[in-house]
Amino acid sequence: MDEIRAITSAIGRAGAEAQKAAGLTLDEAIAKAANKLFPGQSFADLAPVQKRQVFMEVIEASGRSSPRFTSQIPKWTRFGRGLAVVTVAISIYNIWEAKNRVRQGVKEGATLLGGALGGAAASASAGFVCGPGAPVCVTALFVVGGIAGALAASSAADCALEQSEIVAWLGE
Repeated sequence: MDEIRAITSAIGRAGAEAQKAAGLTLDEAIAKAANKLFPGQSFADLAPVQKRQVFMEVIEASGRSSPRFTSQIPKWTRFGRGLAVVTVAISIYNIWEAKNRVRQGVKEGATLLGGALGGAAASASAGFVCGPGAPVCVTALFVVGGIAGALAASSAADCALEQSEIVAWLGE
C-alpha cells in the first residue's frame, strides 16, 4: 500500500489516505482472512494446509485494488487531459491573435511552465501544509500553486520582454 501511494499523485494519495489512513497489521490481515475462509475458527486452530490457504489469501488481498477507486481513474484521467487540451488551445488562440506572435509565444510558454512548476511545488508541500488524508486541501493547494506560478511567470515574462536587448532579439 505504501509503495503504491509513493508513486501516486498528491491528490490521489490524499484521497486514499482519507479513505484508509493505514493498512492492516499482519495479525489483523491473518485474522480477517481466516474468518473469511474458515468462519468461526481461529487461525491457531487451523490445520497447516488451511493456514497456508490463509497466508495465500493475505498475499492475494494485499495486491487487490478497490474497484470503487480504480473505476474512477479513467474518468479523472480524461478530465485532466481535457483541461490540459483546453489550456493549450487557449494559449494557441492567444498567440494566433497577438500582433507579435513570437513575443506572445514566449509569454504563453513562460505562463504554462510557471503554472506547471507552481502546481508541482504546491503538491510537493501538500503533506506539510495539509497533513495526510486531506484531498480537498491538496486539490486547492495544487490549484492555488498553479495559478500563483502562472501569474509569477507571466509577470516575469512581461518584465523580461520589456528589456531592450530581448525586444531587439525578438525582432521588434
